[in-house]
Amino acid sequence: MRKRTRSKSKISTTERVVGSAKALQELLRNRAFVIVDSCQDAILAKTLDGLIVAWNPAAERIYGYSAEEVVGKHVSLLFPPDRQNEVDAILQKIRRGQGVEHYESVRLRKDGRRIDVSLTVSPITGPKGEVLGASAIARDITETKRSQERILYLAKHDSLTGLANYGTLMEAFEKELSRSDRTGGPFSVVMFDLDGLKGINDHFGHLTGSRALCRVAATLHLCCRSIDTASRYGGDEFVLLLVETNKEAAQKVAERIVARLAADGEQPPLSVSIGVSAYPDDGRTAERLIEAADRAVYEAKPHEAELRRQGTLRVPDDVQRILREADDRRPVVEVDRITVRE
Repeated sequence: MRKRTRSKSKISTTERVVGSAKALQELLRNRAFVIVDSCQDAILAKTLDGLIVAWNPAAERIYGYSAEEVVGKHVSLLFPPDRQNEVDAILQKIRRGQGVEHYESVRLRKDGRRIDVSLTVSPITGPKGEVLGASAIARDITETKRSQERILYLAKHDSLTGLANYGTLMEAFEKELSRSDRTGGPFSVVMFDLDGLKGINDHFGHLTGSRALCRVAATLHLCCRSIDTASRYGGDEFVLLLVETNKEAAQKVAERIVARLAADGEQPPLSVSIGVSAYPDDGRTAERLIEAADRAVYEAKPHEAELRRQGTLRVPDDVQRILREADDRRPVVEVDRITVRE
């Protein structure tokens, strides 16, 4: 009797376990739909031919399409033209039973806007292990990517002017020194010192002073090539690294920058003092070349000031023409009892 009781007890326990497992499985099946619908990531299912068969609410929010608009359509409608090659590449991996994990790519919203996504794509298998389709989970990482890009940008650029910062300038020097040592070709350095920045800050305010620095930066951007490096060296000093440019040509570039800055039409009028050095005559290192250009700036300052006072500063003809045209366009106004051209 005791043996039968134990046997019945074991059967009863097993039945309870099996029954509990089935109940749990049914509960999980029902909850799976809830999980998919409440997930903040886009979840979709597609056939091996790429036809979309399932589409959760987050997919509607991220991609802008409702389920009615995309179910039965090919998944390629989510791929921008330059990413269409990824459609077949991903489907081929799925057919082989392989998946894609945390793959960063770009997708296209219904409104045409491109978004950055992180994708995980997995095969959907049948009872016998055969691959029937694929599930894809997409997380919108657009804002994360923008933040990363901003951090990388600030690591290489001056935050006020957008020009290359000191570190980026030194990297450019290393590349150009290596190239010139190898080829024997020249390159030049032009230093610009914004005249009277302290006076601008005192008379017009620091916002106008910051704007003056940005005006110089914008002029450097306009007047140099993409292969050159325009940088804010520090404070009111700027350095322009001119690739494959001798000293004479660099001097002409500097004069054009001076003329364009004087003709920008903003107040207060700006002027810069310039110094030019060239590799290898003025130095064979970044430090020596910058020092030579810096010396040239401060040697030129009193000389240029005296020539301006005497009215005998020699300006090239093309620069004079630019200055005259700009001066003719600006009406005379009075600022702090000093008559200037607006």
